[in-house]
Amino acid sequence: MIATDWRQMGHTLSLQSVDIPLADPHFWTMQGSVRVAQMCHEFGLTWGSHSNNHFDISLAMFTHVFDISLAMFTGSGRKATNV
Repeated sequence: MIATDWRQMGHTLSLQSVDIPLADPHFWTMQGSVRVAQMCHEFGLTWGSHSNNHFDISLAMFTHVFDISLAMFTGSGRKATNV
């Protein structure tokens, strides 16, 4: 099943019809991708991401979404430091 908006995402999760939701920041935005990661955490799912552009800004976006979600759920995200 595919989910292209929040209503559909809710249905796919409640019906258990998705194994790995894609939290692509190009589609959901960065804030939306973090929310997808939160929903996956709540439902015990692993989230993934896919893009045909894995360089430069795209790679940075994926990395930031991962780091934010990791910090939210484990408290082990990288911390910003002043140098």
